[in-house]
Amino acid sequence: MKIMALAGLAAVALVSACTTAAVYQRNDTLPVQQQADLVQCEARATQLFPVNMQPRTTAGFSSYPLRRACRGPTCRGVRFGVQTVVPVSTYDANEAARSRAIQSCMAQLNYRRLTLDRCTPEELSGATFRPGGPSDDACAARTESGRWIVVDP
Repeated sequence: MKIMALAGLAAVALVSACTTAAVYQRNDTLPVQQQADLVQCEARATQLFPVNMQPRTTAGFSSYPLRRACRGPTCRGVRFGVQTVVPVSTYDANEAARSRAIQSCMAQLNYRRLTLDRCTPEELSGATFRPGGPSDDACAARTESGRWIVVDP
């Protein structure tokens, strides 16, 4: 029963992760200015923490007969364990530091990081920019450049 509850909770977490987006918001700032500030912060963070691809390794355990041990008429194989490390993929070792630098830069520019639901097509059809910050109905929309902006339907 506990396994089913955990599986259901994991499914809800996955669905909610797909339906929300993190966006930066500052009152009375047009989306164009927000995007320009974000690009500036990303460029600065990339200079400080450039992409650093490293192999991601997975440790495995293999064993093989090292020698045969005999005592009297009986012999048996003695096994010796060896740890082997095999690279299976790559990752960016500086990604977390770069992300923290972007967040810090945006905070210095007085932006707040918000997690909003993604906009539905219906919400986007009547969307406008309203000075003064997002309303309770605000959602996040992906721009053509792939970044997220705050939208008030």
